[in-house]
This record gives sequence, structure tokens and C-alpha cells, in this order.
Amino acid sequence: MAAFARDQIAPVARQHDESGDFPWGTVAAIARRGLLGVPMPRDLGGSGLDTLGYILVIEELAKVDASHAITVSAHTTLGTSPITTFGTREQQERFVAPLAGVRCWVGSASPKRMPAPTPLARVPARRASRPATG
Repeated sequence: MAAFARDQIAPVARQHDESGDFPWGTVAAIARRGLLGVPMPRDLGGSGLDTLGYILVIEELAKVDASHAITVSAHTTLGTSPITTFGTREQQERFVAPLAGVRCWVGSASPKRMPAPTPLARVPARRASRPATG
């Protein structure tokens, strides 16, 4: 894991930080290595490792680039883990396997298909207000 992070991610990390481009290539490589599903059960397409194994993956990624580490962390903890923990078996089989494996990033996601994120500077400011009562 350390060699992969050092050899594949570290050389492109600064470039992605400076350009603001999403690192599609290295995230696809992360997916191909099964690192998006480290703590997910094997029968759902994950690696079946424990929390310590997952944390070690995040730590090795963070040593070379925080952006890659948070991408894997958010994908796992915010995206996949709630389905694994609280989803029905049908939902787990439908969603966790693609999210834990290669299909999520390599098969279905690409820069040409994904919408560009909206910079927060362009989001109009909103203010909550109470309706007038009469």
C-alpha cells in the first residue's frame, strides 16, 4: 500500500491540487486495487478487512496526499457504510457491491459523464426568513 501511494499518487498530487482537477486516473487505480471496499464484507464485493485495515489504508494515502485519503474515506464512510450498516439485504446487494468494487469509478464514472461541481463562489446566497403572519 505504501509503495502504491508513493509511486502512483505522490507524483500527481501537486498537479491535481494546483489544477483543481479530480484525480480520475489514480482513483480508478485505487478502485482496481479494491481499496474502496476495504471494510465491506467479501460477499458484498469488499475486502472484508477490519477497521484497523481500513484506517491503515487511509493513513498510507494521507501520507502522500490528503485529497486521495479523504476521497476514499468519504466514499467509504459517508457513501457505502450506511448502506452496509442500515440497508436491507436487497439494498446492500444492489449498491454496496458496485460501490466497493471497480464498477463505481472505472465502469460508470468518467470525466465526460460526471457533471462538473459548482464552485461555492457561484452559489447564490440564501437567507431563511419567517413568513409574515396576519
